[in-house]
Amino acid sequence: MGHESSWPARLPSLLGHALMLVLAALSINRSVRAVIATQILLEAAAGMHQATNKELMTAVSLSFAKPDWTLYSTYDAQMKFYRELNDTCAWVELRFEEDPKSRLDSESLTNQSESRNGADMFKRLPVLLITESAKEPRALNGKMLSMLVAGTHGRELITSEIVMQIAATVCEHSSGTAFGLDPDMTRMWRSLLADVAVVLVPVLNEYGMRDVENGNLCSRGNARQVDLNRNFDFLWGRHDESTNSKEENPGPFAESEPETRALIRLARRLKPQVFLSLHSGDRALMLPYDYTKAPPALHRLAPIRDAAQQVARSSELALEVGSCHTLFRYNAYGTTSDYFFEILRVPFVLTVEVFGDGAAHEDDCHRMFNPINASEYVNTVSSWSGGIRLFLELAKDRLNGASHGGGRTVAGLLNDKENAEHAEEQEDVRTGSASADQRRTLKAANRRSPASARVPDSATHPGAQWLFSMAMQQELGFALAFICVFTIVAVFFKSQIARDATLRTHRTRKKGF
Repeated sequence: MGHESSWPARLPSLLGHALMLVLAALSINRSVRAVIATQILLEAAAGMHQATNKELMTAVSLSFAKPDWTLYSTYDAQMKFYRELNDTCAWVELRFEEDPKSRLDSESLTNQSESRNGADMFKRLPVLLITESAKEPRALNGKMLSMLVAGTHGRELITSEIVMQIAATVCEHSSGTAFGLDPDMTRMWRSLLADVAVVLVPVLNEYGMRDVENGNLCSRGNARQVDLNRNFDFLWGRHDESTNSKEENPGPFAESEPETRALIRLARRLKPQVFLSLHSGDRALMLPYDYTKAPPALHRLAPIRDAAQQVARSSELALEVGSCHTLFRYNAYGTTSDYFFEILRVPFVLTVEVFGDGAAHEDDCHRMFNPINASEYVNTVSSWSGGIRLFLELAKDRLNGASHGGGRTVAGLLNDKENAEHAEEQEDVRTGSASADQRRTLKAANRRSPASARVPDSATHPGAQWLFSMAMQQELGFALAFICVFTIVAVFFKSQIARDATLRTHRTRKKGF
């Protein structure tokens, strides 16, 4: 950390020296150089002093938000709500998924106490199946299967509220919740569920939610403080300079946590075609991959990107679309979405950042990750109920063979042979291995280029020789030297400032997924 924090302190001095060298090259007198260099130093020092004072005042003056439990539902209240739906609504069925390494039998999973403590609390996973005739033995036959996971991090309460909104909308049952119902949205959801089955995991991290209920509003990890969204066996345990080791504990080994194992077991059995991982901390639709700024398998990402962009355009929430690195300038390893996309080969995978307050203090976690007033809460849950439904509709259309990108279907995009041929075509274009007709067309276009667009040769244009006199060459040399040095210095320091600010932020910031 020492060498990274020392160069900003030298920044005013370095800028002053660089500028003095440039001015010397242009023969500007010494007094002017001194005045300019001194002004740079004073302005930089004043800026740093003001920034420090601002940070201190912010830390002292802010009061942190706390959950309003008339808006938000506790873990026990959510389980009670889902049990009511299971008893009264034909569109849902509540199940519990067991950690494959636990010794709990099916009876204990069904009749468990909600007041348990310790590791035993986390050997089951509440799972809600939502589809037409959900309780029928053949409810899943012929339907596109999708999975939606919320509550991965305890502090992200709003993600579980969105799942409740979806279930309440489908069943027209909002008793015990803080949101109302939209009959049109109920109709659209039910129309979709004739062909789609949605498996909802409303709370992946039970310990984390209970930890927030007990007052630890920044809780992210599970009972062993493992980040469940870094515990999956795809590039598990890797890290880089943007990793916040305090926040992003991947666990002692891949799939070390019962929540992770239970989710993987569920997915391997159901083989979903769509997977959505809900988080908060920002407003974005994040495509795979989380671990790199140069994602491979771009052919697989195209239909996901198209669907995500359509959802973003239809939303009132000002959503960004892109990968983790392109949107937030950091990488993440061992994530749920990358595992489902790369290892389980789920065709449609998306990380959904449903809400974020970027102006919140870094320790004001409830405000940062969740709406704190009723109107914003209702707008968030209702908007995402519609947005998720739209994404599932678009995924269904593409997976059923709807045209995509110039007539190519998703089935074709996922065909390995076609992908190889497509990649080869793109490589031909990139490297210039084009057809003879294409090359002739290019040559003809070059021949038609007007003479006025060509750079005159001083040897064949005597009238232009004065441009290259010794005096002019010297003046041009000084000007070019000034431009080059100034540009290099400006670009270097701008990039260093941005890079160091980004790294400091990501080492300490509370991340949203």
